[in-house]
Amino acid sequence: MYIFFCQCNVIFTLLDTLQNKS
Repeated sequence: MYIFFCQCNVIFTLLDTLQNKS
């Protein structure tokens, strides 16, 4: 469960970074 949450956190962080660059 914790690992899944961690992966989701990384994905959302990457998405946020991509949106910031745009």
